[in-house]
Amino acid sequence: MATAKIQVGDKFFNRELSWIEFNDRVLREGLRRDIPLLEQLNFLSIVTSNFNEFFQVRVASVKRLLKNSPGGKDISGRTPKQQLKDISARARGVMQAQQEAIQKQIIPALAKEGFVCKRPKQFTVQQKEFAQEIFKAQILPLLTPLRTDSQEFPRIANLKWHAAFLLKPIAGIKIANQEFAAKPGAQIVALVQIPDAIPNLIWLPGDKESVKEFTTVSDLILQYGSQLFDGYEASKSLLFNVALDADFAVDEDANDIVQAMQEVLVARQSSFAVRMVCDKSSSELQKFLAQKLSLKSDDIYAFDNLVDPATLCEIGEAENTDHLRNKRWENFSNAALPEDEPYWDSIKRRDVILHVPYESYNPVVKFLNDAADDPDVLSIKMTLYRTGRGSPIISALEQAARNGKQVTVLVELKARFDEERNIAWAEELERAGVLVVYGLVNLKVHAKILMVIRREEDSFKRYVHLATGNYNPRTARIYSDLSLFTANHEIANDATKFFNIVTGYSALQKMKYLSMAPVDLKSKLLSMIQREIELSTPQTPGLIIAKMNSLADEEV
Repeated sequence: MATAKIQVGDKFFNRELSWIEFNDRVLREGLRRDIPLLEQLNFLSIVTSNFNEFFQVRVASVKRLLKNSPGGKDISGRTPKQQLKDISARARGVMQAQQEAIQKQIIPALAKEGFVCKRPKQFTVQQKEFAQEIFKAQILPLLTPLRTDSQEFPRIANLKWHAAFLLKPIAGIKIANQEFAAKPGAQIVALVQIPDAIPNLIWLPGDKESVKEFTTVSDLILQYGSQLFDGYEASKSLLFNVALDADFAVDEDANDIVQAMQEVLVARQSSFAVRMVCDKSSSELQKFLAQKLSLKSDDIYAFDNLVDPATLCEIGEAENTDHLRNKRWENFSNAALPEDEPYWDSIKRRDVILHVPYESYNPVVKFLNDAADDPDVLSIKMTLYRTGRGSPIISALEQAARNGKQVTVLVELKARFDEERNIAWAEELERAGVLVVYGLVNLKVHAKILMVIRREEDSFKRYVHLATGNYNPRTARIYSDLSLFTANHEIANDATKFFNIVTGYSALQKMKYLSMAPVDLKSKLLSMIQREIELSTPQTPGLIIAKMNSLADEEV
């Protein structure tokens, strides 16, 4: 099929800048005043978590390009240096808008609802005494101060909030042992990681029952953290966190893929810094950290009165906050799938499409549970890309194996940021007797497919579930996805071929209904697009409706 040659940069967006525009749209959802306050906060928190992953992966990748191929250009015509400059400018604008929304819209709106944020300088005498007591009793014992004048700069934990202190000796106090003293003339900077073991939100005592005042653990550490350094006082302090490069490739040729992935997870914890987010309380500490972390000015994102929206989301755990959320989404059951009996006959009668979150995800869990307990089910084959904590999917697979079924699960260890959890799931499944397969070399198995083989009369019947979304009941309550239950013989043949390809050695065979990347999915999409082009006329214009997370393939 002939395609017109497109001049690079003429018709393509830069992938990274396009993604930032997506995150800006998430931010704009959080700015809508017609949605409940905690829902606004949730969107603002998603903006932060999205940016965290973006910088760890995409920006880190562009930084590598700058080092390895500085003259190369992307399809929008930008060099790596130009990309990084544009990314910094646009991301900074979105993050600044997010922080301004928190200060000017969210915090005042919370105050109107009776939730008042107070900084240490605003404490009453009673609150100051309470805060000092809480700090000494519940926070101080959890803190570990790190000096920065040792041979190696201390490792900064990825995306963990830290407090930095610029210290100076208190006049008249001598350090008993000079071995522990700071080097003469050196800048004395210490770091403290904000502990995860306790909630970051602290409720303060107040006079009015209708008003709940609060502060944060990080604010108390910045205010009272100098107590960690006997003989020194803090002249400046800074709240910051650092995003580290997470764009690591696993050694696909390793004999033990699980161990190789675990080595990647360890390497991530000491990789290079990509971005620092901080407040503007000390330019001196900013410069010190930037120099130590080899960050340029474009890599520093500093804001006045920095607030992490995830901390404010903890307000949702307080009493009488239901009105600050959307009403619980009430999905409905699919009428074609009876709740009180197995689905075998229903699926044999006709294919069933499930559309979550509008319809309940329970049929997927029930389908797997029924398969686990049905004495006529002989085998279950499934792919797992991501699933949630305490997953009923995992429990059903383990139960099936304990009941003597042949259970094969392809666990994709390279599901980014879920690698550690997937390793744990894989090991747990293996202990239950499940045959766990770890995917294909140099490829990610992103397909969501489940096949149950059941003995019926004198033959075997195959039931297949195909999905666009992960096997995760929690995310199925909020993400829009389609899935299909079918007993169609030809689709089952395709599913069998798929599993033979991804779990064993099998020559690529043509499938009738299913397409598989990187084999024939792209060519099929292109042929469908071309067919629509050829059939389209002014009188009967063609129509293409496509739903996707993103589109990055140049030819498509």
